[in-house]
Amino acid sequence: MVRTGPVLRSLGAAAVARGLDPPNNVRVTLTHYVEDGDRDNFARLIDQLCAERSHVDAGDVVKSYAGPAVPVIDGRRIAFTFDDGLLSSFHAAQSILNPRGIKAIFFVPTMVLSLTTPGEMRDFFRRNVYRRQSGALVPERYMTMSAGHLRELCAQGHTVLPHTHSHASLLSLLTPEDIERELRAPKLLLEDMLQCPSDGFAFPVGTERVVSAVAYQALRRIYAVCFTALGGVNGAATDRHCLYRDCVHPRYPPEHVAHISAGSFDLVYRRKMRRLKRRIESLAG
Repeated sequence: MVRTGPVLRSLGAAAVARGLDPPNNVRVTLTHYVEDGDRDNFARLIDQLCAERSHVDAGDVVKSYAGPAVPVIDGRRIAFTFDDGLLSSFHAAQSILNPRGIKAIFFVPTMVLSLTTPGEMRDFFRRNVYRRQSGALVPERYMTMSAGHLRELCAQGHTVLPHTHSHASLLSLLTPEDIERELRAPKLLLEDMLQCPSDGFAFPVGTERVVSAVAYQALRRIYAVCFTALGGVNGAATDRHCLYRDCVHPRYPPEHVAHISAGSFDLVYRRKMRRLKRRIESLAG
């Protein structure tokens, strides 16, 4: 996608996407690990995005979409989220987000709270997240947060929400027991531990290829809001269970992030979102 951005923009994809966008909208970013050597570049990307759009508390985005009224979005906004409960994202919050007054959402697979050693954490990420057994992993890609880290994030004004229990694909959730373990139990666990509502959810991988009607209908019953990993803008009329998020890797060059923010890829992801919704409807039928 890094190489296709200039091509899509030259073909007018960004201009067409902007023409379809509501004037008041919010982009939500998605980041996983932040390696130590990437922090400076990631900070520059954060500043770049905030220069183009004013940042909003990501938790307030969830509250707005979860409420009974039409979501209120004032202008062109940006919100930030992190997936997988990695310790490196906690450190990014301390060194990059907090000094800038940015409040993010951290989507956590609650199984990481039971991991106590680096070996357990590495094995969990190899098996459940990266789904490959070979190859070296640097600590920033597998060391996870503890309950204490999550409580500290909440005390700082950030939001912590579920990302299933074991980072399970929605395609694998077929039985009531699966739904209870991977969707409902993480919500109850975090609400009890943090003493705040868990109304939002982000499903692992987050693309149109990893959904099932059974799991998606269940998560709609359990959660008021759901985020995908399909890029684009969210307006007042966006389906609150199919919210868009733009992947922003800490190593992306500024030019690529500019293409993301300009909407160069939005039309591609609009098609993917339509496929996601058709897949749910066809499987349900």
